[in-house]
Amino acid sequence: MRSLPRLFAPLLISAAFTTGCVSHARVYVPYDYVSWNNREAILYPQWEHDTHRDQLEFTLRSNTDMLEYWKWRQKHGEQ
Repeated sequence: MRSLPRLFAPLLISAAFTTGCVSHARVYVPYDYVSWNNREAILYPQWEHDTHRDQLEFTLRSNTDMLEYWKWRQKHGEQ
């Protein structure tokens, strides 16, 4: 008979990966790493609209644009 930990280990590992990957990611911004969380799905498009920028994936933006977003995010993100 198998022990309970051996039966549940694959389930726990897969649950850890799926929940961890969905909600958070670390994104490189020049000179730092920041957490990219679910709020960015709302705030990043708002920043693009407010600053009259074309829609573009964050990781494809210039270093200057990335820094500008995070400055804007610090001012507007907690409202």
